[in-house]
Amino acid sequence: MSTLEVKLEEIERKVKKLVEQNLQYKEICEDLLVVRRRLEEENRGLRQELAGQVDEVEELANKTQKLELTYKEDKEGIKKRIDQYIQDIDTSIGWLEQL
Repeated sequence: MSTLEVKLEEIERKVKKLVEQNLQYKEICEDLLVVRRRLEEENRGLRQELAGQVDEVEELANKTQKLELTYKEDKEGIKKRIDQYIQDIDTSIGWLEQL
């Protein structure tokens, strides 16, 4: 064999190796693309779920505010009624003392 033939065989082996590596890299890239698409789809689903949870949290916050307002109004109403009862009792005691 001549030196030229040996070098050509070496070049051919290197080319075959590069082609095989290229095929492996292509398979890896395709696998990564599949995984990426799956993750993007999962991400979209999670974003939708999160958006729904944000809506629920906002609704709960609104309901909490309404409950707080109702509680405050009820508390003020009860306090007014108690004050009125005390005033009525004081008035009754005043009448009784006059008798």
